[in-house]
Amino acid sequence: TLSVYLVTRLISFGRFFQRVDALFIFVWILIITSFLSLNIFMVSHILKKIVNLKSHTQLVYPLAALTLSAGLMFKDISIIKFATRYIYRFYGFILVFILSFLILLFAYVKKKRKKECRNEIQ
Repeated sequence: TLSVYLVTRLISFGRFFQRVDALFIFVWILIITSFLSLNIFMVSHILKKIVNLKSHTQLVYPLAALTLSAGLMFKDISIIKFATRYIYRFYGFILVFILSFLILLFAYVKKKRKKECRNEIQ
């Protein structure tokens, strides 16, 4: 994205639009906030179904706080590069597959318990 940003500094549309980099940054921030909002909504919706809550709005603020704290955890870009290059590459695989398996396991147990409850009632 840095090279795209540097190229946008050189673009000019006549005399009216001299510097388009501010527009580029505005659109980029809009896209990132939309992406984060959609992800927080989807995670809260999934957790609502797992935990049997009536509304997913109870989970939005804690998830947003976790996202903000994860974003503020790193001091500079070199630590982020180190984390993505060495830590996330090795442990991300385990995290994705183990966490997915655990979510599916909890969903299976929940579904099985619902069927047992329905059979006992009938």
